[in-house]
Amino acid sequence: MSIVKILSGLVACLVLSLAGSNSACANWIYNANSEFTNFESLNSGNQTPAFSNFTIGYSLTLGGFTAFAETEHTDNWMGQSDLQGWSFVNFASVPAIVVNTSNQSVQLNQETVDPSQIVMHPGGASSNPYADPSNAVLRFTATNAGIYSVTGEWEALDDGSRISYVLKNGVTLDSSTLDSMTLSSTFDLSNISLANGDTIDFVVNADGFIGDDTTGLRAVIIGVADIPAVPEPATLTLFGLGGIGLARIAKRRRARKVA
Repeated sequence: MSIVKILSGLVACLVLSLAGSNSACANWIYNANSEFTNFESLNSGNQTPAFSNFTIGYSLTLGGFTAFAETEHTDNWMGQSDLQGWSFVNFASVPAIVVNTSNQSVQLNQETVDPSQIVMHPGGASSNPYADPSNAVLRFTATNAGIYSVTGEWEALDDGSRISYVLKNGVTLDSSTLDSMTLSSTFDLSNISLANGDTIDFVVNADGFIGDDTTGLRAVIIGVADIPAVPEPATLTLFGLGGIGLARIAKRRRARKVA
């Protein structure tokens, strides 16, 4: 967010505050990892694949989305009781999106899943996970219009090749390929204008083959209210009168110094 926009927002916030409104000062922080962890820690069994502003799903096409069914929730992904979330019911348990709910690291495929780290794995949403491999999708839906930043990190948790995306309403904002040579990639996106109902998708694509595509994710989304409309004439009048008063005071002080 540019310094001009930040300063403009602060001025607008001050104006509306004096006018009896603090709507311009609103800000929203969505930490996908902590919110997913808290959700799983407080719930168990079949449940809707959604928490806070996030929804868990998969897609055959980039930008598409199908939410997991409640019955596809798992409290024991890949034999790890601390990895909880959703996975498709087939012999490979993918596509899948789960989170490490413990305060300790979990060993998975000889790799380490950190506490609160989200784990995503693409795969076919059918009895054959190798047929029509689906993307794993964590979707954020905005409920407040504003200017947002999206920051985080992808981490390869095994040696396969996969492509990770950040999308806005299905359009790519950022992408990176992780494999045995590139083990992690960060993203730091700002000045993203979102209206109510707009989406940000975190997507893991199989890059042609679903094997060894386990991917870690950390993501934080922060939004602030967009610059509000021009204040009402009455408010502007008050500020105008205040400015005139300050100018007169300054003039009197200068006159006294001269005297």
